[in-house]
Amino acid sequence: MNKVALAARHAANYVLQQTHLKTGLSVGKPTYVYAALVQRCHLKCAHCNFWNMPYDRHREMTTEQWFRVTDELVDWLGQGARIQFTGGEPFLRPDVMQILRHAVEAGALAGVISNGTLLDERKCRELAEMGLFNINFSLDGFSPATHDRIRGVDGAFDKTCQTIRRINQFRVAARSDTKLILKCVMMGINAAEWVNLAQYAQDEGVTGVLFQPLQQNFGEPGRNDWHINNPLWFSDEQLPAVDEALQQLIAMVQNGYPIMNSVEHLESIRHYVRNPIREMKTGETCEVGITNFNIYDDGGVSLCYKMDIIGNVKYNSPEAVWLSHEARERRSEILACREECLITCQLKRGLIERAKLFMTLMGS
Repeated sequence: MNKVALAARHAANYVLQQTHLKTGLSVGKPTYVYAALVQRCHLKCAHCNFWNMPYDRHREMTTEQWFRVTDELVDWLGQGARIQFTGGEPFLRPDVMQILRHAVEAGALAGVISNGTLLDERKCRELAEMGLFNINFSLDGFSPATHDRIRGVDGAFDKTCQTIRRINQFRVAARSDTKLILKCVMMGINAAEWVNLAQYAQDEGVTGVLFQPLQQNFGEPGRNDWHINNPLWFSDEQLPAVDEALQQLIAMVQNGYPIMNSVEHLESIRHYVRNPIREMKTGETCEVGITNFNIYDDGGVSLCYKMDIIGNVKYNSPEAVWLSHEARERRSEILACREECLITCQLKRGLIERAKLFMTLMGS
């Protein structure tokens, strides 16, 4: 894949997206596609309700439907389309390896997000050598006591770390360009281990670690008081240590550690942990309506995971859903929203920051 041509296409699309913000013309295309293969999970995470919600597996799209949708996405967005397969836990599907391989062969920059506890040595090798753009693993602490408490299952930490090590060894041996990324949800109970995680990423030689502050549990109705009395939230007594940990992370970013958050984002987290219900600064707008395309397990599509769906790719093409009346209405709602959101899949990135991230991810 020609990296220069791909970078030029992304830059041109960024200009079109900004044109949409200024004029309302739907001339751009999404930058990121998030495809939730399932909305179920075998872990019992304290910060997610997927494992505890009623669920009908018959609602999930079939293998063939995912193949078709993937092909339509690449035809629409072009070779190098960014498609991130996620869940729930995607490896609960027996056909997940087929879906991932099809996306790679179709020409997508395909990635997968997992908790890493269901992968044996054979699957680790296959993933490392498949040609995926990235593999992300959730690691919410640097000790079994912390990670397993958050994930709700004993032994999860050891299994995830074993998977990370195996895949890293296989991708290095195969001289694979696949990026290996760790993701940590920041909470009061794991704040003392953030710096250790960043050091672990450096020592293991993974591509990077991405920190995301705690949000309201997935699957819950939106509430402004969700953090109050939440045992995972940051207590007043923890805030000095949280500030110190954030300052250390900022220094590590500046010293070249593989932390994928910007200094600006880490600084924003310092304010967020004191008040997560904050409005954006005057003049700022949320861009998720022009950058993100979220496909759920049943084919439903949203632009923001907090808002209603805009269509379904089982019945219409992704492009038709993107250009629909419902999509235009939802973009208007998103532009009117003033909530400051620090979830990493919805981070607003300027052209320069996008270019830096592109160079990091596309480099060797």
